[in-house]
Amino acid sequence: MATVEIDKVAMRSLRLEAAARPGRLRVHGKFFFAGEHKHFIKGVTYGPFATGSHGAQFPEPVVVDNDFALMAQAGVNTVRVFTVPPVWLLDAAHNAGLKVLVGLPWSQHIAFLDRAAAQAEIRERVTTGVRDCRRHPGVFGYLVGNEIPPDIVRWHGAEAVRRFVRGLVACVRREHPEALVSYANFPSTEYVTIDFTDFVCFNVYLHDEAAFRRYVARLHNLAVDQPLVLTEFGVDSMRLGEEEQRRILSWQVRSAFAAGVGNMCLCLDRRVVYRRASDRGLGVRAGRSSAPTQTLPWGGSPPISERLAADIAVLPAGLRRRLRL
Repeated sequence: MATVEIDKVAMRSLRLEAAARPGRLRVHGKFFFAGEHKHFIKGVTYGPFATGSHGAQFPEPVVVDNDFALMAQAGVNTVRVFTVPPVWLLDAAHNAGLKVLVGLPWSQHIAFLDRAAAQAEIRERVTTGVRDCRRHPGVFGYLVGNEIPPDIVRWHGAEAVRRFVRGLVACVRREHPEALVSYANFPSTEYVTIDFTDFVCFNVYLHDEAAFRRYVARLHNLAVDQPLVLTEFGVDSMRLGEEEQRRILSWQVRSAFAAGVGNMCLCLDRRVVYRRASDRGLGVRAGRSSAPTQTLPWGGSPPISERLAADIAVLPAGLRRRLRL
């Protein structure tokens, strides 16, 4: 499909999605609700990016508008970002009928509990990030952390880390009382009990279907009566290739739905990451091309037809249909 055709389809989808955008979300039992209707997260990750000309770690507004329109056209309803978005990006998401799950980044890879000043700085950064979002209607909720490293948790102790994260949740609720709040955990630190958030989030990368099914069942036990969200899952397509990527993504989505997970964020955006994957020997996650990482000037972005359209096309037909459930 040509770039002009893609943009026409995207903007038509933008108008349709905007007419049906959900209102404020709430949690009831193991489900999210928009009004009286259940709301299932059909999400993708977006970023992290290099700093653009506008000063934020996101692409230029015209690129964001086209990305969001194509996401809505593909059936996506939620975008997970890893840095605090500017208000214009929240406006763009809201206009496209998308909700934004806002990551609140802080220095979690240092011994942050060893210094009172570091703790105060983190609390202030989280509070400022929430304040900068201005209680925007496009905000789905906030994540007060993402995968605190296991060695840091062992150094400080699980209970001390748990108390600190609970304090960050309180910071968010003071600044935006109506917002939903969570923390993105992962298998290596599942022993840190996060039972004070509105929903339970886990990043899960398992390439064995039986192990994936077993671990999702375990996560339901950990979530008890709260909604369970897979905030990241996918594959290393740099090493596995496109066909294997399709195969694994197909059974991951199918298995997750079969196991009762109706809320997922697929790592399918073709990110221009601040630290290139090749620098650390890391593969490209789900939905991105198996081609080597592009060398671009920081702040630049590939054309929309090469970025998001390619990401959507790589998904199996069954997965594209499931996005519309």
